[in-house]
Amino acid sequence: RTSEFQEDKHLEILDVLRGSFPDSPFNENKFDSIGPVVGEELRNKSTPGEILLWLKLKNSKTGFKFRRQHSIGGYIADFYCPAKKLVVELDGPQHFKKENLEYDAIRSKFFEGLDIKVLRFTNKEIATETGKIVGEIKNHLASVN
Repeated sequence: RTSEFQEDKHLEILDVLRGSFPDSPFNENKFDSIGPVVGEELRNKSTPGEILLWLKLKNSKTGFKFRRQHSIGGYIADFYCPAKKLVVELDGPQHFKKENLEYDAIRSKFFEGLDIKVLRFTNKEIATETGKIVGEIKNHLASVN
């Protein structure tokens, strides 16, 4: 459960994101409540890194089912494995701005509060070290009961 501070910080960061990314789906009123519509929109606008990783995760290629752009408590996870309570996030350059780092930290704490492990990789890592990243994901899946 998020605290009032986290909720306020989340809304503040969402406002910053709206201003920083004019083409963001969050700028349209229909996306004010995060949920299935946003997930669908994000799935249709996947980055090359997300597409590449999805090709390695879909159809239970890791031995476990993953969901793409899955809503969890008002946040959207890039990839989620419900059986192992694992979120995999791919971070592009925008994630390294101060306000986005804060937002990602709040999201990660929220997920961790639900006993969901978060693995983060950069788009560059997935592009240049795909096998290594998939191996790390598989190792984590194997290590969790």
